[in-house]
Amino acid sequence: KTNRFMVAAGGLESGLNSAVNAAPLMIAPRSIIKCFEAACSNKSFREGLQVEQEEFTKLVFSVESAALRHLFLSERLAQKVPGVDEKPLPLKKIGILGAGLMGGGIAMCFIQKGVPVVLKDAKQEWLDGGVKKIDSLWAGRLKKGKLSKEKYQQYHSLLKPTLDFADFKDVDMV
Repeated sequence: KTNRFMVAAGGLESGLNSAVNAAPLMIAPRSIIKCFEAACSNKSFREGLQVEQEEFTKLVFSVESAALRHLFLSERLAQKVPGVDEKPLPLKKIGILGAGLMGGGIAMCFIQKGVPVVLKDAKQEWLDGGVKKIDSLWAGRLKKGKLSKEKYQQYHSLLKPTLDFADFKDVDMV
Protein backbone atom coordinates (compact mmCIF):
# COMPACT_ATOMS: atom_id res chain seq x y z
CA LYS A 1 0.00 0.00 0.00
CA THR A 2 1.07 3.53 -0.73
CA ASN A 3 1.17 6.22 1.93
CA ARG A 4 -2.33 7.74 2.28
CA PHE A 5 -1.02 11.28 2.03
CA MET A 6 0.56 10.53 -1.35
CA VAL A 7 -2.64 8.93 -2.61
CA ALA A 8 -4.76 11.83 -1.35
CA ALA A 9 -2.48 14.36 -2.94
CA GLY A 10 -2.30 12.34 -6.14
CA GLY A 11 1.33 13.36 -6.45
CA LEU A 12 2.65 10.18 -7.97
CA GLU A 13 -0.18 9.73 -10.42
CA SER A 14 -0.08 13.39 -11.40
CA GLY A 15 3.68 13.20 -11.91
CA LEU A 16 3.36 10.12 -14.08
CA ASN A 17 0.58 11.69 -16.15
CA SER A 18 2.68 14.82 -16.71
CA ALA A 19 5.71 12.75 -17.73
CA VAL A 20 3.68 10.55 -20.08
CA ASN A 21 2.04 13.60 -21.68
CA ALA A 22 5.40 15.32 -22.13
CA ALA A 23 7.24 12.27 -23.48
CA PRO A 24 4.85 9.37 -24.13
CA LEU A 25 7.51 6.98 -25.42
CA MET A 26 9.86 7.32 -22.47
CA ILE A 27 9.87 4.31 -20.18
CA ALA A 28 11.94 5.67 -17.30
CA PRO A 29 9.18 7.81 -15.70
CA ARG A 30 7.04 4.73 -15.06
CA SER A 31 9.97 2.98 -13.38
CA ILE A 32 10.71 6.04 -11.27
CA ILE A 33 7.10 6.13 -10.08
CA LYS A 34 7.23 2.41 -9.20
CA CYS A 35 10.34 3.09 -7.09
CA PHE A 36 8.62 6.02 -5.35
CA GLU A 37 5.57 3.86 -4.67
CA ALA A 38 7.80 1.19 -3.14
CA ALA A 39 9.48 3.82 -0.96
CA CYS A 40 6.12 5.17 0.25
CA SER A 41 4.57 1.77 0.83
CA ASN A 42 4.68 -0.59 3.78
CA LYS A 43 7.44 -2.62 2.11
CA SER A 44 10.66 -3.17 4.01
CA PHE A 45 13.80 -1.34 2.97
CA ARG A 46 15.17 -4.55 1.45
CA GLU A 47 11.94 -5.06 -0.56
CA GLY A 48 12.16 -1.47 -1.75
CA LEU A 49 15.74 -2.04 -2.91
CA GLN A 50 14.56 -5.14 -4.76
CA VAL A 51 11.94 -3.08 -6.65
CA GLU A 52 14.58 -0.47 -7.48
CA GLN A 53 17.01 -3.14 -8.72
CA GLU A 54 14.33 -4.75 -10.92
CA GLU A 55 13.37 -1.40 -12.46
CA PHE A 56 16.98 -0.40 -13.01
CA THR A 57 17.80 -3.72 -14.69
CA LYS A 58 14.74 -3.39 -16.91
CA LEU A 59 15.83 0.11 -17.97
CA VAL A 60 19.50 -0.75 -18.55
CA PHE A 61 18.63 -3.64 -20.86
CA SER A 62 15.83 -1.83 -22.69
CA VAL A 63 15.83 -1.01 -26.39
CA GLU A 64 15.69 2.68 -25.47
CA SER A 65 18.84 2.42 -23.37
CA ALA A 66 20.71 0.63 -26.16
CA ALA A 67 19.59 3.29 -28.65
CA LEU A 68 20.75 6.13 -26.40
CA ARG A 69 24.15 4.47 -25.85
CA HIS A 70 24.47 3.98 -29.62
CA LEU A 71 23.61 7.64 -30.23
CA PHE A 72 26.11 8.80 -27.61
CA LEU A 73 28.95 6.71 -29.03
CA SER A 74 28.08 7.63 -32.62
CA GLU A 75 28.27 11.33 -31.82
CA ARG A 76 31.71 10.82 -30.28
CA LEU A 77 32.98 8.76 -33.23
CA ALA A 78 31.65 11.26 -35.78
CA GLN A 79 33.94 13.87 -34.23
CA LYS A 80 36.98 11.66 -34.85
CA VAL A 81 36.95 11.02 -38.59
CA PRO A 82 40.32 9.54 -39.61
CA GLY A 83 42.36 11.90 -41.78
CA VAL A 84 40.28 14.95 -40.95
CA ASP A 85 42.27 17.22 -38.69
CA GLU A 86 41.08 20.62 -39.89
CA LYS A 87 40.17 23.17 -37.28
CA PRO A 88 36.97 25.15 -37.81
CA LEU A 89 37.40 28.71 -39.01
CA PRO A 90 36.57 31.43 -36.49
CA LEU A 91 33.10 32.92 -36.75
CA LYS A 92 33.40 36.61 -37.53
CA LYS A 93 29.70 37.33 -38.12
CA ILE A 94 26.51 35.32 -37.62
CA GLY A 95 23.12 35.53 -39.30
CA ILE A 96 20.03 34.48 -37.34
CA LEU A 97 16.59 33.92 -38.84
CA GLY A 98 13.83 34.83 -36.41
CA ALA A 99 13.95 37.32 -33.56
CA GLY A 100 11.71 35.26 -31.28
CA LEU A 101 12.66 33.60 -28.01
CA MET A 102 15.11 31.13 -29.55
CA GLY A 103 16.61 33.47 -32.15
CA GLY A 104 16.99 36.26 -29.62
CA GLY A 105 18.65 33.93 -27.11
CA ILE A 106 21.09 32.63 -29.72
CA ALA A 107 21.85 36.22 -30.78
CA MET A 108 22.58 37.20 -27.18
CA CYS A 109 24.97 34.26 -26.73
CA PHE A 110 27.00 35.16 -29.81
CA ILE A 111 27.02 38.88 -29.04
CA GLN A 112 28.17 38.26 -25.45
CA LYS A 113 31.10 36.31 -26.95
CA GLY A 114 31.95 39.32 -29.10
CA VAL A 115 30.57 37.99 -32.41
CA PRO A 116 28.49 40.45 -34.47
CA VAL A 117 24.96 39.24 -35.29
CA VAL A 118 22.59 40.05 -38.13
CA LEU A 119 19.10 39.33 -36.76
CA LYS A 120 16.42 38.97 -39.43
CA ASP A 121 12.69 38.52 -39.14
CA ALA A 122 9.79 38.61 -41.59
CA LYS A 123 7.87 41.54 -40.09
CA GLN A 124 9.06 44.78 -38.53
CA GLU A 125 6.84 44.27 -35.47
CA TRP A 126 8.36 40.83 -34.82
CA LEU A 127 11.87 42.19 -35.27
CA ASP A 128 11.13 45.13 -32.96
CA GLY A 129 9.68 42.79 -30.35
CA GLY A 130 12.74 40.56 -30.42
CA VAL A 131 15.16 43.47 -30.16
CA LYS A 132 13.09 44.96 -27.33
CA LYS A 133 13.24 41.64 -25.43
CA ILE A 134 17.01 41.40 -25.90
CA ASP A 135 17.41 45.01 -24.75
CA SER A 136 15.21 44.46 -21.70
CA LEU A 137 17.34 41.50 -20.60
CA TRP A 138 20.57 43.45 -20.98
CA ALA A 139 19.02 46.54 -19.35
CA GLY A 140 17.98 44.39 -16.39
CA ARG A 141 21.56 43.18 -15.96
CA LEU A 142 22.80 46.78 -16.31
CA LYS A 143 20.37 47.98 -13.65
CA LYS A 144 21.50 45.22 -11.24
CA GLY A 145 25.14 46.14 -11.80
CA LYS A 146 25.94 42.84 -13.50
CA LEU A 147 26.70 44.57 -16.80
CA SER A 148 28.70 47.75 -17.33
CA LYS A 149 27.38 50.64 -19.41
CA GLU A 150 30.29 50.10 -21.82
CA LYS A 151 29.44 46.41 -22.31
CA TYR A 152 25.77 47.29 -22.74
CA GLN A 153 26.67 49.73 -25.51
CA GLN A 154 29.13 47.27 -27.05
CA TYR A 155 26.47 44.55 -27.15
CA HIS A 156 24.07 46.88 -28.94
CA SER A 157 26.75 47.81 -31.48
CA LEU A 158 27.17 44.12 -32.36
CA LEU A 159 23.44 43.62 -33.13
CA LYS A 160 22.10 44.50 -36.56
CA PRO A 161 18.33 43.96 -36.88
CA THR A 162 17.07 43.62 -40.45
CA LEU A 163 14.20 42.60 -42.69
CA ASP A 164 16.45 42.10 -45.73
CA PHE A 165 18.15 38.81 -46.64
CA ALA A 166 20.82 40.85 -48.47
CA ASP A 167 22.29 41.72 -45.06
CA PHE A 168 23.38 38.09 -44.76
CA LYS A 169 25.87 38.53 -47.62
CA ASP A 170 28.96 38.62 -45.40
CA VAL A 171 27.97 36.32 -42.52
CA ASP A 172 29.95 33.15 -41.82
CA MET A 173 26.99 31.09 -40.71
CA VAL A 174 23.18 31.36 -40.65
